[in-house]
Amino acid sequence: MDYQHFIQADKKDGGKMSQDIISAINPHITSEIGVCAKGFGVSQYDSSDKETQKLMQAMETARLEGEAAVKRAEQLALSIVAEAKGHAEADRIRGAAKIVDVAELAKELIAKGVDPNVAAQAATAVERAERFTRSDSKLTTLVDGNRGASIAIPVKPRGEKE
Repeated sequence: MDYQHFIQADKKDGGKMSQDIISAINPHITSEIGVCAKGFGVSQYDSSDKETQKLMQAMETARLEGEAAVKRAEQLALSIVAEAKGHAEADRIRGAAKIVDVAELAKELIAKGVDPNVAAQAATAVERAERFTRSDSKLTTLVDGNRGASIAIPVKPRGEKE
């Protein structure tokens, strides 16, 4: 068996290599000492050939670097999820705070003689416009209106230039 076949071989107990070795040694050890191997696995292999040692070291280094890259990617994914959860919580808190703003604006309008229904609609429209135009909004087009023709207005977050 050459090095490439050895590397590719399933070295765990029950694998092809294990079965081949057991079938090769069992006739000898059974007749010589009266025992029979049931399992066999390779946990470590040290070659005396310098070229093989270099290849094995390079393969192990590549394997470890691959595992490290996977761990980095997993950690990055976890940090992205944590950041998204933080943004969602902040949006929830801001949304709850905006309810107070909407109620306050509606009260101010009513105090100035505006019909309560109209005041509530106006305050809600202001809150919605603020939400859609905040700096972290991903909205690019707002379609507003539920009667007749709808108007599509491109919306850019505050501070963003075309």
